[in-house]
Amino acid sequence: MTLNLSRQPFVNSRPVRRLTLVLWGVGLILTAANLTFYWRYFSGQQQRRDRLQVVEEQIETERASLDELERALANTDLEWQNRQVEFLNHRIAERMFPWSRLFDRLSGLLPADVRLTRLRPTVGEAVDGQRRVRLELRGEARDGEALLELVDRLFGRPAFRDPNLLSEAWNERRRVLEFSLQVTYLPDATAPPTSAPREAAAEASE
Repeated sequence: MTLNLSRQPFVNSRPVRRLTLVLWGVGLILTAANLTFYWRYFSGQQQRRDRLQVVEEQIETERASLDELERALANTDLEWQNRQVEFLNHRIAERMFPWSRLFDRLSGLLPADVRLTRLRPTVGEAVDGQRRVRLELRGEARDGEALLELVDRLFGRPAFRDPNLLSEAWNERRRVLEFSLQVTYLPDATAPPTSAPREAAAEASE
């Protein structure tokens, strides 16, 4: 047989196969690179989401702490203002306290054998439209009968209520009965119209 090159031409396919293999290799490398990039991207996104969530939680915690501090500050300011108002009201009440009227009333009811050594008023709140003052009285009496007479007179005056004898002690050296009592004083109370004539009649009969 003779070889007819025109009917079966010779074709060198090795460069084509090599190029195909190279292209496949490059494609695989690019695919792997893309997968790596995507993995890093999504992994980074998750990490950023986690960090963002942590930051948001920290912000919420700080915001809650700030709200709590603001409430505490508001309460502190309110308490301080209330103390200021209470102090000012107390000072105003002390300045407006009718001392002369109190002294007149006390001098009118003190027995001859009783002497006051200390008088301490504490202004309280008004009840039923009447101011109330807690009086602390300390003094000396000649004996127990004079002290009981003072307590009875306090019970008999409308400007004084609920006298309470706190203590009494006999001072042997000075020969006096030292006492301490509390009574509620109503500065705005008025005596009954018939009280003065009755007292005058009682004093005249004595």
